[in-house]
Amino acid sequence: MNNIKAVIKESGLKQKAICQKLGISEAMLSHYIHNRRIPPQDTIRDLSRILRTGVINLYPNAKKVVYWKLNS
Repeated sequence: MNNIKAVIKESGLKQKAICQKLGISEAMLSHYIHNRRIPPQDTIRDLSRILRTGVINLYPNAKKVVYWKLNS
């Protein structure tokens, strides 16, 4: 479950403008809103920045996990 639709409504931004900033189609945003697809981590991060909110507000059940990339 996510709160993307509610946060977009609160922001006052249009979905079309959000899609243009993210570089995705309106259909893809609809898939994210209705939980038919899970967006990549960078898209979630960018969406939260565009909406000026935290990821936890978009996905209340999310847990922060930190991964370390080690250079060989």
